[in-house]
Amino acid sequence: MRPPGDPLHPTFIPAELATLDHTVLDALRPPLLDIDLLSELVTLFLTDAPIRMALLHKAVATGPPLAIAEAAHTLKSASSNLGALRVVVLCNRLEVTARQGDTAAARQMADTIEVELGRALLALRTEVERTRPG
Repeated sequence: MRPPGDPLHPTFIPAELATLDHTVLDALRPPLLDIDLLSELVTLFLTDAPIRMALLHKAVATGPPLAIAEAAHTLKSASSNLGALRVVVLCNRLEVTARQGDTAAARQMADTIEVELGRALLALRTEVERTRPG
């Protein structure tokens, strides 16, 4: 396997890729919308994402490649809705390789996704607190 800093390593993420895409977040903020959709979506994601991550780990530990791909796809989609770029990139990579039947690096990829998901969750919490009125 290639070293982690190699762009072809399964867990490689370009350093310049932000944890969050603020253009996605900005589209969810008032006054563009009548309600604070961003806070509501972040609250749901903070609850749902750890469950999705646990399902991904379970799929990696016990499931066939298709189960891994589906779990990665689900987490990728939810993360994309809130602009969690690094999670999206990693989940996409795991989904594609699992659909190709390659699960050799799946555990390492899931562990890296979990680290990036933790960073995204922290950044989202901070973003909502920073912009909360009052």
